[in-house]
Amino acid sequence: MNNGSTEVRKSKELVPRKADEFKIEFPQTDAIEEKVQKQIQDAVIDGGIAVGNKTYINGKKLPILLNTDKKGAQIVLNDAPNDDVYQNGADDYLSTPHLQKEFSKRREQPRSLLEREHLKYASDCVEAFSNNSQLCKERTLQSDKIRKERPRLGAKTIGKRKATAGELSGEPLNGKGEVHHITRVADCPEKALNSENLVVLTHDEHSEFHSSKYQQDASGFQEFKKNFKGKKKDK
Repeated sequence: MNNGSTEVRKSKELVPRKADEFKIEFPQTDAIEEKVQKQIQDAVIDGGIAVGNKTYINGKKLPILLNTDKKGAQIVLNDAPNDDVYQNGADDYLSTPHLQKEFSKRREQPRSLLEREHLKYASDCVEAFSNNSQLCKERTLQSDKIRKERPRLGAKTIGKRKATAGELSGEPLNGKGEVHHITRVADCPEKALNSENLVVLTHDEHSEFHSSKYQQDASGFQEFKKNFKGKKKDK
């Protein structure tokens, strides 16, 4: 985040679920004291939430997990991309994928063996929460839903928008319209059925983008879209 600010990224459709609502199989280790293991586990249970299928840890618990102080934890939050920080009330939560990156970075630093073991165990406990059996089941069900609905997605989107022309060139679809995912399904499957991630194109528009040298992601498509303007076929 920039300048220590946090944007509200709440979804009106998703209510955060606390970590203690899930069955979490925490690992055990002989590398650190049992009381420290308990502190780490409690930090995950008390500070973890799931928003849909994504998981986060309350920033107030980062000092325990990262074996740092409040100032150090705040630096981690401030440096995190906006998409990796979720605000719930007055609390900031860090996404578990970004937290895992921080664990990995710190374990490669010249720290004591005990501190590195602390970080490793904390990482394993966060992993146990983020990939608990219930969330894994929900992710599989969501994947099955996406796979089932994708074959009908093009016709459904075109029909819902009452589209008769490509949204880039204005060329008639002539019954051959296609739907393009601005952010690829392979990279962000949770956006596969999101209408805001879909654009109706003609077959030629779609083929031109995918055969071009533009990066095949949202930023690449925006460049393609910008340069496509004014390139309508002459009649």
